[in-house]
Amino acid sequence: ELLLFRADDRREAGYALVTVCSPYGYVLVHALTIYPYLRGQLLGRVAMELIARCYAGKKGILYCQSRTCVALPERERLLDLARDVDAENWISSDLPDTHSSLTTFIEFERTCTSMVNVAPLLIPGLLQTADYSRAVMAGLGSGEIEKRVMLRLGRQNILWRRRNPLRFTAVIVESALRERVGGPYVMADQLYNILDVAKRDNVSVHVIRSGGQRVHAAHAGPFIVFRFPKAPPIVHIEHYRSSVFLYNTREVADYVRAEEDLRSMALSREDSLELVADIAAEMEKEADA
Repeated sequence: ELLLFRADDRREAGYALVTVCSPYGYVLVHALTIYPYLRGQLLGRVAMELIARCYAGKKGILYCQSRTCVALPERERLLDLARDVDAENWISSDLPDTHSSLTTFIEFERTCTSMVNVAPLLIPGLLQTADYSRAVMAGLGSGEIEKRVMLRLGRQNILWRRRNPLRFTAVIVESALRERVGGPYVMADQLYNILDVAKRDNVSVHVIRSGGQRVHAAHAGPFIVFRFPKAPPIVHIEHYRSSVFLYNTREVADYVRAEEDLRSMALSREDSLELVADIAAEMEKEADA
């Protein structure tokens, strides 16, 4: 079967199992991202041309998939992407932490050079402690919670890797720091963890004070801006039951401007960390009372 399938580095960037037909057989190509990860040995001229077109970000790459190569749920997901090839943005109706959207999100984290996380409600995932994460995921079953918590903690390694650590900026609204998620003891530990991680040169934390009279973009909800070395920025928006990846140029530009505006109105790095330390001390005192 032949389908039109767009798998450039701006959409479904990390996991699609794609079988490209070559003059000599079939080639499995995994993880079509900014950086190629090819699996298979039969790379003929036709296959290389198709891959090159894919990396050029053009539509119309031929997608040839045997029914026996991919499990049914994954196959249906790829078929949906093929049918939706002309969509300007990718909307996932899965829970934000489920397989398809999470895999793409992790690949964007891994391949981007900088990431700005605007967080008006909760502490960003890359700064979360295990106990805070468990409290956030309290509605899930215990086995599922532990699996997701371990995955979230493992993702934080991108802040610590020796080669090209991620430049991460968190723009957090003060009210998120004062929420007693998991109780004051868990929250105090979480805030002290922010102070510890923020000691790294590649991590910046900025706090927007609550109680202001101006309505700003963070009031509309959380969003993340990914920036890549050789590709346009991508915006990720997470909702309760769905998530959205935006790469439409105009829409992304609006979020980039919003992010820059929020950073300009936030406290400086030093003042932000001082406020975090003060709130942490308050939480710790409450926990000990």
